[in-house]
Amino acid sequence: MQLLKTFFGRRILKTSVAVFITAFICQWLNIPAVFAVMTAIVTIEPTVQDSIKKGLVRFPASAIGSFYAASFFYLFQISPLSYALASLFTIVTCYKLKLFDGLLVATLTSVAMVYVIEGSPVDAFFVRLLTTTIGLSVSTLVNFIVLPPNYLKQINTTMDEVLKLASVDLAVFANSLRHHELDDIQAQSKKVFDTFQERLLKVESLILDQQKESRYHTQLYKKKANIDIELKQLHMVKLMHYHIGNLTMPLHTEVEWDEPTHQTVTQIVDELSAVLHDPDHFDLNQLEQHLKTLNHTFSQSAKREVTLVDYLHAETVVLYELIQLTELMVYYFTLEESEDALST
Repeated sequence: MQLLKTFFGRRILKTSVAVFITAFICQWLNIPAVFAVMTAIVTIEPTVQDSIKKGLVRFPASAIGSFYAASFFYLFQISPLSYALASLFTIVTCYKLKLFDGLLVATLTSVAMVYVIEGSPVDAFFVRLLTTTIGLSVSTLVNFIVLPPNYLKQINTTMDEVLKLASVDLAVFANSLRHHELDDIQAQSKKVFDTFQERLLKVESLILDQQKESRYHTQLYKKKANIDIELKQLHMVKLMHYHIGNLTMPLHTEVEWDEPTHQTVTQIVDELSAVLHDPDHFDLNQLEQHLKTLNHTFSQSAKREVTLVDYLHAETVVLYELIQLTELMVYYFTLEESEDALST
């Protein structure tokens, strides 16, 4: 099963299993399998909760489509008018009842059903309800039993990608700071920053899916503490994203540190970037020492912050953002160690 999952993918395998079982049941009951199979295919969702939620919408939507198909077949038999009216009334009714997730399937079912009705339209309507029920039930059970999704590994992998992107963005800032070229940093980091944001959204989606799934599987529920930690870490990374973004914004003044201070701050940024790229470099004592250095430099800079204008000097802005970023990294990697302890 693991080999098949690797080759085909989890969702493809579950869809195939659901289709086979649905078709087998329909054949055993001697009823048309095509609509049941269609329902089973569209009901396989990333999580069990999504399957149940959308199934509760698709069942009444399919019933509406079947009703209109049977009604207009009874009035006009197989004719262009039957197709047009069945689809029109199905769309309007589903839309009015806000059955949006079932609208497309219900409409396609309605149109297809006009052509395949044989005998009594009433019998065809109830057979269609039965096939819908079979398709929904089988696909939901398969989604629950067969290869239940566990997104924790994918979450961790994507989170590592996010941190590496943050590392690259911070390295761009360090290089610009070293060569006194902060005016050009926004253009240099924009692509990395945008990709950083996309990956964050992906992590957030995966964590939400994992939360949904853990409600239905005991083994996943036991990992709830891990999911809670992932949520906190996601919040930390979002804040890191914010502060790194602030570092790339245009500054109103030039950085005016003396050379030793300039080198110290640049070195700290390089080391923060290295930790984000490879968490094995995380050293709590070292980061706390960096915090002391940054806070001391910030206090010295704040004493010199004498201005009649409405903005802060570049040194104050850069130091503030770096202090915030370092504190977030301390919290993030401390949580990481807690999660590793839970996993062992």
